[in-house]
Amino acid sequence: QLNPPVGGRDEIAHLDLFFNEMAASLKEAARKERAIIANASEVICSLDESLVFTNVNPAAQKIWGFSPEELIGKDLKTLLPEDELERTSALLSKVKDEESSVPVESRVRNKDGNELDMLWSVQWSVAEKTFFCVAHDISERKQIERMKRDFVAMVSHDLRTPLTSIQGFLS
Repeated sequence: QLNPPVGGRDEIAHLDLFFNEMAASLKEAARKERAIIANASEVICSLDESLVFTNVNPAAQKIWGFSPEELIGKDLKTLLPEDELERTSALLSKVKDEESSVPVESRVRNKDGNELDMLWSVQWSVAEKTFFCVAHDISERKQIERMKRDFVAMVSHDLRTPLTSIQGFLS
């Protein structure tokens, strides 16, 4: 919090006015950023080096069933199914070592124990020694892909059987 603006028309007064305007602009930008993060439909979170949640937006409650307060201090590995632990940890290590942003696909167990397919956008910050993550729920898309694969397999089987019979009859 800055002191009230200094009155006058000298250089110090102009500089003080500039600092007060800059502080107000920064405060407004921070307010807008908090509003965007709080109202995002994806889970936006940060993880420390040991993959412990340090910050989580409210979307985690809607998607995973865990409130931000429940997740902060909790290890990401407790949300991952056993078969995902090694692969996801390796991918996050790769992001950290190469200081790059890599999409990471994994399953996450929600509060009810159901598994959700998530697509993570992960960025490592060397200065803060933190992973910044955006997790998007792709469960519905994965389900549609499975249904499409099953449909194609069923149709190809149903067409192959009568065609094989006809071919045998004709020969």
